[in-house]
Amino acid sequence: MMGYSIEDGSLLEKDEALSREPSLSKATMCPACTSPQVLETVEIPDHEYGLDYLARYAACRECNSLYQSPMPSDSELASFYRQNYHSMSDGGFLMRMRHKMRIQRLKTLLNGSGAVLDYGCGNGSFMRRAAAAIPNVEFIGYEIGNHTQVTRPAERVTIVQGGPADLFEVLSPCQVIIMNHVIEHLPDPFAIVSALAKKLMPGGCFDGQTPNAASLEHRIFGLRWSGFHAPRHTVVFSVAGLRSLLQRAGFESVSVKGAFNPAGYAVSFASLPHGHAKGMIPRHGLKWLICIAAATVVLPVDVWSGAPGMIDFKARKKGDN
Repeated sequence: MMGYSIEDGSLLEKDEALSREPSLSKATMCPACTSPQVLETVEIPDHEYGLDYLARYAACRECNSLYQSPMPSDSELASFYRQNYHSMSDGGFLMRMRHKMRIQRLKTLLNGSGAVLDYGCGNGSFMRRAAAAIPNVEFIGYEIGNHTQVTRPAERVTIVQGGPADLFEVLSPCQVIIMNHVIEHLPDPFAIVSALAKKLMPGGCFDGQTPNAASLEHRIFGLRWSGFHAPRHTVVFSVAGLRSLLQRAGFESVSVKGAFNPAGYAVSFASLPHGHAKGMIPRHGLKWLICIAAATVVLPVDVWSGAPGMIDFKARKKGDN
């Protein structure tokens, strides 16, 4: 996996549509670092699926993470994900390549015993491929749903749909917990991450990928930055904010590196024609391929800039000898 160790960068790029406020309610705290101090706020439309919803993000003065304020309700969040949402399909060539890269990364994290949990597994396509490539490991996937349902689509693969409580009822001790582009969708990430940490075996690994709020890509694209993914992303972490949350949740040996993921820049490029209005971005066809090609060209510069748009994170549960 291509990567580069980084430190936190500067905050979000100033934009003519940015509204500035010295602070929000004192009851509002940054979900990443718990600071109540807000530097500025910004309203972002849905550039990808054209939903009629304007998300309002606050920028934390302390760690530079971004979070929705007010935070959408559970019913609102559920309504943001339509049947054509990209994680609910097997995707094309790009998705298959990403699955291969994730499987190779997962192999380096395994320590011999315990299940692998994919929290936010979509339709489970990654787990099915991982189970076929990695023998003797049990895979458990979780995806939010209105009704509790447990399915077993392949050997050594179990998918739980419902609320987090439904997952914790059946979740066995894990050697690895994965959150691939999931932690930024959680309205209370600390509550979920700290609860999952209790299910990890001593020395177990918490691993994932997420956008970087303090990135070069964010500074370049401003309100059209793909990392907002408004209104589905509730908390967009900076490196400092992510480190703070993981350490508060009881993890150690936190590692954050630049990630190779051309879809991020591709969505940013495709959002440019929308201006400050909502829009739609089909992830297929000639225009999408052109955006992917452009993203692939600029990604080496992004990853090695010290402030990449996407970051891989890895942390160990305390108790590792």
